[in-house]
Amino acid sequence: MFKKICVVLSCLLVLSGTYLFSRTPIFNDYSSVFEVYLNSADSTAEFKTVNISEFKFLSGVRGESFKTDKDNFDLQDFLKSFSANLVFTEQIEHGVSYFAFSKDIKYRTTLSNKPINLHVFIGEDNVVVGSPIISGSF
Repeated sequence: MFKKICVVLSCLLVLSGTYLFSRTPIFNDYSSVFEVYLNSADSTAEFKTVNISEFKFLSGVRGESFKTDKDNFDLQDFLKSFSANLVFTEQIEHGVSYFAFSKDIKYRTTLSNKPINLHVFIGEDNVVVGSPIISGSF
């Protein structure tokens, strides 16, 4: 009986280790530092800035975002990398917001009765990307 318990516990340990080490931020290819939205993807979320290794141990992640220089970002290539379709755009004072949807991204929300899970804001100098949307400031 003790052997069976040890085998089961060993299997659970291996499975949990595999799960932890396979979890990566969705924007892993674009940044090494992320802002994550914990327990909610709206303004009630707890925001935390983490690196890739810290991300693996978080629970309650409901969204992610990152910032980059405008010169290092190509919107069409980015959307293509997620097989995302542009849903609508919104011009605001300091830039343009692009709202898209990708079947490859697990986070989701609804804006204007349309499913959205990828939000890109291109400003004068920088780009902010979030999923399902950018929470917080641009």
